[in-house]
Amino acid sequence: MAQNLTVRKGQCINFGNCKKADAREMMEVNLGDDFVCPECESDLVETIAKPSFPPVVKRILIAAGVLLVLVAGGFWGYRQIFSNVTDKVAEHLKPLTQSPLTPESITLDKTSLTFTDTGTGEQLTASVSPDSLPEKDKTPRWQSDNETVATVDSNGLVTALAGGSAVISASLGNGLSAKCEVEVKVRQESEGDSSGEAQDKKEGGNVSISVEGGKYTGQIKNGKPHGMGTVRYSSRTLIDSRDMKKRHAEAGQYITGEFYNGRLVQGKLFDSKNNQLETVVLGRVN
Repeated sequence: MAQNLTVRKGQCINFGNCKKADAREMMEVNLGDDFVCPECESDLVETIAKPSFPPVVKRILIAAGVLLVLVAGGFWGYRQIFSNVTDKVAEHLKPLTQSPLTPESITLDKTSLTFTDTGTGEQLTASVSPDSLPEKDKTPRWQSDNETVATVDSNGLVTALAGGSAVISASLGNGLSAKCEVEVKVRQESEGDSSGEAQDKKEGGNVSISVEGGKYTGQIKNGKPHGMGTVRYSSRTLIDSRDMKKRHAEAGQYITGEFYNGRLVQGKLFDSKNNQLETVVLGRVN
């Protein structure tokens, strides 16, 4: 039904003083006339008529509203699914994007060692932080700066060989290191010894002599290697004629171990970079 656009509709709100107001009567006033109540002449409150839509238009509007709700709901659901997926991916990628751990410090349980007898050993233990590092990153490289005095194996075991001093270091791949100072004190014999015996014992200190294929440094007796010492080779040399394997030491390599009357009893063969190659055991010759 078409709306009459030539009149205005309103209600009086002068309740208690106006019968039309008390009756809630809707009044029509022609355009151009005073918009007042004909009963009490109070101003009317205009009532805006609600628009009326044909049934087809109503159905279209309802369908559009339903569609809007479905689209909004679907978008919200998509956002939730996408958010969950991205969170899961980020969680799995987190270990890959984290910075790898690196050692922060290394310390030794002892910073100095003193030996009074050659051939004896002491264990050094390294502590690396943080503790959550992989084991391979917490394993140091052990090294002695004077292997004629003291050696150290890959587990930190220090062995005294001859009188003197050395520094044992434990180093990590990122350059961090810790050090232990080693002093080997050889006992001095009393003057009451017979001259020959005293001479042999004096020779038991750290002495360097030439031997076949190189130079020996360590304890000697009667001018021969006798006790703990090291032979550094300057040319390719048969280690010992008694060796059934006929092993040779190359130039730059060295053997550290025990000698008796000029012959090797047992020792370890190292290359020029202080990497142990093998252990040589020959036994004592009377």
